[in-house]
Amino acid sequence: MRKRFFSKILVLGLLLAISMGLYLFPKGDDNSTSVANPVLTYAKKDSQQATKYNFAITFNEQDKEITGNVLVEVQNQSDLQLEELYFHTFPNAFTDWRWEEASKPTSEGYLKIHKATVNQLEVFPHQNETLLKINLPVPLNPQEITQVQLFFEMKIPENGLRLNSINETIFLAQWYPMLAVLDEQGWHLDPYTTTGDPFFSELADYHLQLRIPKGYSVISTAIDQQKSESNEITLFQENVRDFALVITKDYDKITSETASGVVVNLYYLPEQQEVAGLLLGSSIEALEYFDTAFGAYPLPELDVVLANAGYGVAGMEYPGLVTANAIIRNRGKITPAYNVVAHEIAHQWWYSTVGNNQVIEPWLDEGLTSFSEYLYMEEVMKLQGIDSLMKDLKKYTDALAVKNNLNVLQPIYAYGELYGPFIYGRPAAMLWELKRQYGAAAVKKILQNYYQQYSFKVATTEDFIRVVNEVTAKDMTAFFKEWLYIK
Repeated sequence: MRKRFFSKILVLGLLLAISMGLYLFPKGDDNSTSVANPVLTYAKKDSQQATKYNFAITFNEQDKEITGNVLVEVQNQSDLQLEELYFHTFPNAFTDWRWEEASKPTSEGYLKIHKATVNQLEVFPHQNETLLKINLPVPLNPQEITQVQLFFEMKIPENGLRLNSINETIFLAQWYPMLAVLDEQGWHLDPYTTTGDPFFSELADYHLQLRIPKGYSVISTAIDQQKSESNEITLFQENVRDFALVITKDYDKITSETASGVVVNLYYLPEQQEVAGLLLGSSIEALEYFDTAFGAYPLPELDVVLANAGYGVAGMEYPGLVTANAIIRNRGKITPAYNVVAHEIAHQWWYSTVGNNQVIEPWLDEGLTSFSEYLYMEEVMKLQGIDSLMKDLKKYTDALAVKNNLNVLQPIYAYGELYGPFIYGRPAAMLWELKRQYGAAAVKKILQNYYQQYSFKVATTEDFIRVVNEVTAKDMTAFFKEWLYIK
């Protein structure tokens, strides 16, 4: 995700303001990040099965609703018996908006669970704002699999954040009952916030039977099929962290391929036609650059949708699908949003493929992605002055850290308006300093090794530091202490 940030550069003003800023507003009571959990050992085994989501849903154009059901196949991958399962129901954040007024949707949204079954036995769903608890009628033993079916109604808010309805297009992000992550720390039941991405999910398989009205088409995380005459579409994608959808009458499409054969579809509105071809070209260029610099993009297709994903959002990332503003306005000058597109495409490496807990360690995807964006802007777009920018970022965040008692390794709820400088800016400057000390090739080697070792896994700060130590053949503890812990 992208956030607004301070503007202090001349030539680099566009890059900085867009690539590090999003919702920089103080928050209210989003202080808790989890609930108490029993101590457990969490050991992934060869018999591990990804969670499977099977949807049968319908889009109601008139009411702007998604209705239907999802059958979720869940394996207990802990060493404890589980007596309950938890799901996030993030659309309920739009029912009683309690964050900044500027980002309040113009109509409410919600996700109501009307019925729940476990292995076809009806159970009572306990809903509390953006959290759903399902008590299991029979405890789930380690490695056992159970099936939870949820019948739901999801209302799409107008002008919401990520989850959004605009004209004859709906954007479905974090829209379904999402199984909460259970790991060695217990259940991750983090509350919604507009700071950063309060979403933590593991890999899953998705199968959707989707019914849409005549005239609509679908853009999604899956390899998208053309709508059939019956208006029923089947979508399927394995091994992804999330599943996003755009259902639209508004967009046109242009398509090209990378040298390795990845299909890139760019979707644009009529008023964006002038920049559509330019941004498709830059999308191809960025995808090929990151492919070479870090490792192969794992999907056969990437969709780029030129869209505003909500107040203050320049772009958003999902597996196989990104959104981005079409243009940037800065000091009266309008330019195509090349760096926004590059940033969101870089997230296909840092978040979509190499996962992390975006609530407690958001720098691991946003910091690496921002660095990747700057590297692309310097090496491909030949932008000058980034060295100076990174030095300024270091000084700026040094002062902020002392004044506000902050560092990079805090949950998203700690930052408020300082999220951008600490989560986007300072980690990018840290990697830029590694580049200065060891060279661009060494830093690319670090990211290549990190990508190779943690693709389709959840990585941590300790994992990243270990890879850096391996590549540099040095103990970099003091370096990371200065940059991340700021002590």
